[in-house]
Amino acid sequence: MSQENFLGIKENTNLNRESEPISLSSEEPAIIFENVTKKYGDFYALDNVSFEVNKGELFSFLGPSGSGKTTILKIIGGFEEPDQGNVYILGDRINGIPPHKRKNVNTVFQNYALFPHMNVFDNIAYGLKVDGVKKEVIKQKVQNMLKLMKLEEWEKSEPHHLSGGMKQRVALGRALIKEPKVLLLDEPLSALDLKIRQHLLIELKNLHERIGATFIYVTHDQGEALSVSDRILILDQGKIVQIGTPREIYENPATRFAAGFIGEMNFLDGKVIRAESERAIVQIDRLGEVLVKTKGKIPLGQSITVGIRPERVFLFKGTEGANDINRVTGKLIETIYEGAIVNYIVALDNDQEVKAEARGGDALLLSFGIGDSVYFCWKTEDAIVLKN
Repeated sequence: MSQENFLGIKENTNLNRESEPISLSSEEPAIIFENVTKKYGDFYALDNVSFEVNKGELFSFLGPSGSGKTTILKIIGGFEEPDQGNVYILGDRINGIPPHKRKNVNTVFQNYALFPHMNVFDNIAYGLKVDGVKKEVIKQKVQNMLKLMKLEEWEKSEPHHLSGGMKQRVALGRALIKEPKVLLLDEPLSALDLKIRQHLLIELKNLHERIGATFIYVTHDQGEALSVSDRILILDQGKIVQIGTPREIYENPATRFAAGFIGEMNFLDGKVIRAESERAIVQIDRLGEVLVKTKGKIPLGQSITVGIRPERVFLFKGTEGANDINRVTGKLIETIYEGAIVNYIVALDNDQEVKAEARGGDALLLSFGIGDSVYFCWKTEDAIVLKN
């Protein structure tokens, strides 16, 4: 019996029986982390971490340096072992199984890890040769992978002749040639310049959609995570802060850390002085009262943070354009022109600096000058309430 894989090759399903994909129900997660703890000395890299990754997801880990995201990747890949807890991949507990025996998992490293003495063809073919795959099958698979990665003209070239973007595509091709069910990507674009990074992000997203494997993507770049992920897990100091879709995390961050780490956020701290079931009046020190929407009633005297994204802010010179929205007063101290976007830095009357973001063609905002007194305004529904 034969079947066609994502490379368009019909193969005998009885070949290489040891690496044959496991048949799973659609409900079973690709990866399960169950109460995993990992310590280095007294430092907790992961502290009782639990989560699941669905089959076929592009799932990203995001967090600052030392947050634990690379440790998770290493545990999934078999390069580290948890001190406590269990890890399951495609239904099998994989604690103690070394990397080379995790047949359904492959890794793309940050530094590409290409063999410098091998050309592109041989680098991509390496894993198949180690597995003893027949030469004619290797040739067909590699040719199709070269086409998929747009590297047909470079198959005889050695890595030192390639650009950074090409090297990354070779590394991806070498990892994907064995058709892993789970592909681990350890900050794969961090060494590339901005334009190449943006181009490869699109290619990576399209590739994921075409082959249907589960991609685990580690990055410190919030823009990358937002643009490619089905879901994102935010880590801080070895603990999970939030898991959700990019939109969920951006629009409804669970904590102040999540709100500030994903995108930019203006924070105004205050206390609740009046409250109803879904609304509250908050007194902001030295700025006055603002109205916020809440999820349930907040106790009087509760300290909260009001978060407003810069792109949700309006600036006005007078009060005539600021009716029926929250407003606090300040002075424009800096304008940052970035082509399509203009950022305005405002010093509020309590000396706190905040940011407003506008499209470059907004004539009203472009008319502002440094030192102008302004109203910093936002709609009630556009603010996020975070409990302190």
